Amino acid sequence: MYVIQIVGYKNSGKTTLINHWINYLTAKDLHVATIKHHGHGGRA
Repeated sequence: MYVIQIVGYKNSGKTTLINHWINYLTAKDLHVATIKHHGHGGRA
């Protein structure tokens, strides 16, 4: 199992990158899981 963390500024394309990556990996029959951490306080 590999654990990869994606970090960056707001609106920098993190989610877009992850979505493309998930599509690529699942097309190769790999199992993928994600966890979203919202650490900015307030409502998620």
